[in-house]
Amino acid sequence: MAIRQKTVITVNMQGQASSHSLVEVGVRDLASKIDEPLERGGTNFGFSPT
Repeated sequence: MAIRQKTVITVNMQGQASSHSLVEVGVRDLASKIDEPLERGGTNFGFSPT
């Protein structure tokens, strides 16, 4: 049985923290927001980081 090496992928990502809980991230021409829910002091504008 041959051993197959795992593929390594490098992703360049940029981010900007708009507040203590909200981060806007971008990859290529795509953008997304990561934010805490209201119960944890966030604004619930994006995906939960956990």
